[in-house]
Amino acid sequence: MASEGHKDHGLAWPGMTRSASQPMSQRHENRLRIQATVEHYQGIKDHEALTTTKVQKGVQKIREGSAEYFAWRNKMQADVQPTFKLPPDAYAGKTTAESEIRDKVEKAQNVMRDKDGEYQSYLEQLAVKQKERLQEKLQVRRDELSKFESERMARDQAREDTKKDSEKTAGGQAKAYWKWLEGISERKVED
Repeated sequence: MASEGHKDHGLAWPGMTRSASQPMSQRHENRLRIQATVEHYQGIKDHEALTTTKVQKGVQKIREGSAEYFAWRNKMQADVQPTFKLPPDAYAGKTTAESEIRDKVEKAQNVMRDKDGEYQSYLEQLAVKQKERLQEKLQVRRDELSKFESERMARDQAREDTKKDSEKTAGGQAKAYWKWLEGISERKVED
């Protein structure tokens, strides 16, 4: 059954576990025997039941401690009177911050309204001054143009007068020239 390099451990096939190699009835028999032995065991058999019992004992202990604390606290509150007293309210009778803010906002708005009115009147004054300056400049320009026009008309008149005078003198000179020229030509012809 066993080869030289293989030890027989009482298994039917090499590689099988002992429980797998035992027949079903023998496994069942072993299980019953273990259960019978565990029933006679004095220690822990069911871990979940043990954990639940410990949790319940802990919760019960916490409840007892809590009840004891609240009983002590209620007794202390009933027996001991507080010695600390708050000072009287320092803000009693004073206006609230909200009303102060509202008052300051109203004052600021009134000041802004006044300044806005002043600014608008200032702008109107500037517009009037600007218009006056523009009218003054226009009047100066009109005066300059009328002066220039009168000077031009005077120059034109003087030129016209000079032209007429020169035509008169030029006409007289031209006549004198023609007469002189006639006189010379007549002399030549006679000579």
